[in-house]
Amino acid sequence: MSIGKSSIARAAGSVTSAHSTPTAKPKMPTSTLIPVELKSIKYLTPQAADRGTAPADLVASIRKAGVISPLLIARTQKNDLYLLDGHLRVAAAVELKTEQLSAVVIPVENKKAASAIFKELNAVSPKHDVIREAKFEAISLTKEMPYYLL
Repeated sequence: MSIGKSSIARAAGSVTSAHSTPTAKPKMPTSTLIPVELKSIKYLTPQAADRGTAPADLVASIRKAGVISPLLIARTQKNDLYLLDGHLRVAAAVELKTEQLSAVVIPVENKKAASAIFKELNAVSPKHDVIREAKFEAISLTKEMPYYLL
């Protein structure tokens, strides 16, 4: 028995058969790239809020090339902005007296949803350490990539 184009289309979800009911694809939140005022950013943990000082090479890189990689922010339905990724970039920007940075803003329902994303992004496993170390070695050889892209 051969598989026809209709079978493949049904399997991919683009066509329904007479015996099936169409299934709604889950709606993914859309993200937006916008400038964000640093003073409007909230933090999900006390450790994140106490960002300390940024590494000197990061500050020098941002001074020279600017922030290349945008922050990742979760915006709740109450319009609270929670920083998910980019804590060191924010610390460096504050040190350089920058008032706003570009951010990818993801809409979320509430702080709890933002916290769940934050925990997932910051989960550490041995596999992540190996990948991070390999990226660092590769980029260190070129001496061209800004530190904060690691």
